[in-house]
Amino acid sequence: YSEFYFPRLMKFQYPPMSVLLAEPFRFLSQDQFIRLANFLSWISIFVFSAILARIFSLNLRRYTHIPSESTFEKIAHVILAFGFTVTFYPFTWSFRLGQIQTWIALFFILAIWSWMAGKKGLG
Repeated sequence: YSEFYFPRLMKFQYPPMSVLLAEPFRFLSQDQFIRLANFLSWISIFVFSAILARIFSLNLRRYTHIPSESTFEKIAHVILAFGFTVTFYPFTWSFRLGQIQTWIALFFILAIWSWMAGKKGLG
């Protein structure tokens, strides 16, 4: 790591272990990998929104004791969650820059939802 960082003046803000996320895709060309990474980042926006909507619903059931939600309320949660997602500055900025932070945010909100739902694992 120090060989790249100091003499060659190459900056890499993530630890070298983060490169392991790209290891399964080493058979792809650089252009193919970039297209795949961008596609996964686009997908992460919608998955992030869906998980956030689930967190809304979970909290409503937990703290308001509403037995079930109407279809309108579920749609409203999805729209609100999508609005919050696309206006969350760290998330949108990382997406714009093409950073892996977008995926990390997705994994983070997935962990929050799992914890709030009382799930020890994702299975």
